Amino acid sequence: VVTVDRIDETGTIVGVRDTILTTSFAILDLEAAVHGASGKVGLFFRSDPTGDYDLFFHSFDPSAAGTGTDVDVVPISPSTGFSGHPSAADAPEGFAVAWEDDRDGDSEIWFAILDTMGSPSGPARRMTAAPGASEGPALARSGEGFGLSWMDARGGAYSVLFTCLDPDGARDCPDLGIASEGPAESWFPAISADPVDGQYAIAYGGKTADGAFDLFVTAAGTSDGGSLDPGFPMDAPAAAIAVSRMADVAGWRGVLWTAQGGSGAGSLLFREMACGD
Repeated sequence: VVTVDRIDETGTIVGVRDTILTTSFAILDLEAAVHGASGKVGLFFRSDPTGDYDLFFHSFDPSAAGTGTDVDVVPISPSTGFSGHPSAADAPEGFAVAWEDDRDGDSEIWFAILDTMGSPSGPARRMTAAPGASEGPALARSGEGFGLSWMDARGGAYSVLFTCLDPDGARDCPDLGIASEGPAESWFPAISADPVDGQYAIAYGGKTADGAFDLFVTAAGTSDGGSLDPGFPMDAPAAAIAVSRMADVAGWRGVLWTAQGGSGAGSLLFREMACGD
């Protein structure tokens, strides 16, 4: 069962909780949700009806009553191999989604554009092909195109990469990695697009050459010789860091991340900054 609460700008729950989806799936891991320009909300979740995790989609209108069932759930990925960890964005005619998929034997990033009911606009695109795992995609829309970031092990250690996509999901620029003067390892990116200038920002966890962990934020539009400026550390040291979400609203950027302390205990943290800082 999937339920939804409506909250106002202060975080107060408004109205009653609605059940929007009831399914026969034994496992239902909701992993991404996005409010599209059409007014509908797209939900992306994992389940394992065939014995491995696959990716599924359901959409609903938050202003209308009604509960979906199994027939309203659309499979996004094939039934072979693991599919999950999606990141979604709105698209002109529906939704765009990037996810992690090992159908070909290695973990790679795939991308698809769907209409508001989940029908694809064309075949899903495999976005990565280099040796080593590609995981943890982060997707955002700016204008008609998209920015895509992910963590990639093609060089051995994980490193955050970025590319830009046209409205159909085709690459519009080369893969850009963090410059060599940045952290020795980087992972779990989140991405947002400034609604004013359309520039993408990426937040990511990193480990410096001296072994310290920190949170970094960089502008994806700032590149030099095929690499991204490392950005600046946020002075958020911890034993481990993973960025969860980032969003730009009304000139402000919010970053949400998890940090594990030396004792092994984890915390969920939030920081707000002005866009462009």
